[in-house]
Amino acid sequence: MNYFQFYNLPESFLPDEKAIKTKYYELSRQYHPDFHATASPEKQQEILQLSTQKTNASTNSAIWAIEASFRWQRGLDLSKIWGVVLRLGCKLR
Repeated sequence: MNYFQFYNLPESFLPDEKAIKTKYYELSRQYHPDFHATASPEKQQEILQLSTQKTNASTNSAIWAIEASFRWQRGLDLSKIWGVVLRLGCKLR
């Protein structure tokens, strides 16, 4: 899952937390299961999956995954991410 694409945000080693939060609330309204109660079972399942992805992408561990993915895709040294993880107070799961 490319969280940058899912949240429609520019790729960055340190993503804008305010933009993530704003996009989270936007997607919460768009993918809320209650708004799709009359949709087909297939559409309801799709919305549920998108809602779950939206939630996962907003957690601290997801932010770490975004940053790690960004570094890995560019062949950067992952050992240097630990300073950022500690600075942001991210929890690894």
